[in-house]
Amino acid sequence: MATAKKLPSGKWRCRPSYTDEDGVVHTASFTAETAKKANALAAAWQSGMIEERSVPIKITVRQAVEQHIETCRCAGMSPSTIYGYNVCLRNGYALIADRRLSNLTAADVQRQINERAKTCAPKTVSNEVMLLRTAIRPHRPDLDLSHLVLPHPERQEMVIPTDEQVERLVSASANNRNLHLCILFAAFMGLRLSEILALCWDDIDTTAKTLHIEKAAVRSETGSGQVIKGTKTRAGTRVLPIPDALYARLMSFRDLNKRIVPAANDTISAQYRHLCDRIGIPRRFHNLRHYHASVMLAMGVPEKYIIEDMGHSTFDMVRNVYGHTIQKKQILINQAMAAHTECILTGKEIKYNDAENLTR
Repeated sequence: MATAKKLPSGKWRCRPSYTDEDGVVHTASFTAETAKKANALAAAWQSGMIEERSVPIKITVRQAVEQHIETCRCAGMSPSTIYGYNVCLRNGYALIADRRLSNLTAADVQRQINERAKTCAPKTVSNEVMLLRTAIRPHRPDLDLSHLVLPHPERQEMVIPTDEQVERLVSASANNRNLHLCILFAAFMGLRLSEILALCWDDIDTTAKTLHIEKAAVRSETGSGQVIKGTKTRAGTRVLPIPDALYARLMSFRDLNKRIVPAANDTISAQYRHLCDRIGIPRRFHNLRHYHASVMLAMGVPEKYIIEDMGHSTFDMVRNVYGHTIQKKQILINQAMAAHTECILTGKEIKYNDAENLTR
């Protein structure tokens, strides 16, 4: 591996080379302000990531991001993800979009971050920076963006509806068929809204009373309308039993439509927020999925069944999101075990039913 050498001008030059399968020797020359940058360019060239840059890189930040988005599209990435990337490109790089990559510095990127942080949520800024880093890395592997300072994300408190709030939502939505069904599927089966909106009546096995989940309705690349694709993850494809009471309610709404809920994500989300405002309940639809998971945790359902039911790949997501619920559960379990130990050591009568109740 070639290493950079200092030039009389004070800059550093690295001259890597390799021999191809025909025995032809290929060489290149990379000059940079530091040895580290010159070596990084040489390593990237040898790995095939870049071609030799004997002239300044003419591609702009905008063009680099556009190229990356097209690569993601060709790789089959979700249309909703492509839409999100296009939103980042449209809104996130106003100060640097037309800057050539050869002239781009970490300070330029930091100024862009600072400007966006004035009006955007930390999560939005973080997503924009992540896309930018990925897009420009093949062209500027020497550009060190590891020391960028991102806005500190605000801690979001987990909001899980109570049983009483869910009952009010079910009752208050009774006159809105589509919204009512979405609330039922999310609260009592833990489905994502995108999964609910992709369901067809054919996905229900009326003999076994089970629901086959294998699709999701996501926003199109243009942002107008939605498209049907596979589930968010491989684990998202699953078969769930439908509770008898829910099955009966569901069948009472069956009609000639192919889809169970023929509505758009934006429509249901807007209707749900309006309903929550009217009855005084936190207005995030995804909270209903949290409710379903918290009920299973409170009932002592084993981890394996929870991640399969929710469509997660690992229990890490459940543990991170519902850690406070798990902690409360652990306290009750500890109390039950302490009560059992006391009975053994003091000769008191063991009441297993009481101990079981403590863990519920």
